Amino acid sequence: MSFWIGLLCDDWEWADGGLSGYRNWRGNNSQPFSCVELVKEEWSPAECNDPAYALCYSSKSMSWERALDYCKENNRTGLLRIESDLDQKEVESELRRNNVSGPVWVGLRQSRLFGFWIWSNGMAVSHWTNWHGGIQPEHHLSHYCGAIETKDQVFEWHDKNCRSKFRVLCEFK
Repeated sequence: MSFWIGLLCDDWEWADGGLSGYRNWRGNNSQPFSCVELVKEEWSPAECNDPAYALCYSSKSMSWERALDYCKENNRTGLLRIESDLDQKEVESELRRNNVSGPVWVGLRQSRLFGFWIWSNGMAVSHWTNWHGGIQPEHHLSHYCGAIETKDQVFEWHDKNCRSKFRVLCEFK
């Protein structure tokens, strides 16, 4: 999974207008391009219409419902979805790089009526999951909202009380 990193090709300035003195290019960057994406912790030239996702991390803690609203504001797609082992590894890399600890909300939500887990955009959670202990939380015993939590540098999904306040992982598309 790739992530947009907000770097524009205007004298290498960040999308917020800040200048970029830091460089972490992957391979040859001499070709013309307008945008840059993060691929395995290195910058890579990209066309701006490439289907890459941007990862947005909030340092402010909030409930799951507030996190959902937060992620939909300012052109964000929503709370982060993790649909494969590769997605999980990219997210873990970003969380390690940013020294993130403690639970972080992602787009996991459990149907209180039927008990199945879905992503906040309504998509079903695929066959690939990363639940703590390898087991999806049981219906009526779970806390209905999902977060990534780390212990001893192992990142796993956990069910959490939706009213708890954690930091947030959003995605852009």
